[in-house]
Amino acid sequence: MRKISLIIIFFLSLGCDSKQSVLIPHTTYVKGKNFPVFTDKGVFFKIYVPEATLVTIAGTFNGWNEIATEMKKDDSGIWYIKLPLKKGKYSYNYVVDGYWIPDPDNPYLEYDGNEGVSSVIVVP
Repeated sequence: MRKISLIIIFFLSLGCDSKQSVLIPHTTYVKGKNFPVFTDKGVFFKIYVPEATLVTIAGTFNGWNEIATEMKKDDSGIWYIKLPLKKGKYSYNYVVDGYWIPDPDNPYLEYDGNEGVSSVIVVP
């Protein structure tokens, strides 16, 4: 988390404002397994957090509602969900037991204008 904060401070010092999208390299601090997979039926999201009791996904596709889109957990500790997203750009974060985190496997992040970052995908 510290590395992300330092990167954000660097970009802020360059004069970024909240209206700009800044994609920055990602730092993994929660062990993940896979970048979102695009299929003809939607986008498949996964995150590996076996100790978690509840994982949801919040983003521009659901109005940043942290309780609306609950993920399912398999026996190996991977939480997953498939979302029928249409073509376009989406920002999102996982909410792991109440803590908002960007996708540890997605190298594309966007400064959110509120001292944080979100993961970004573009559905073709």
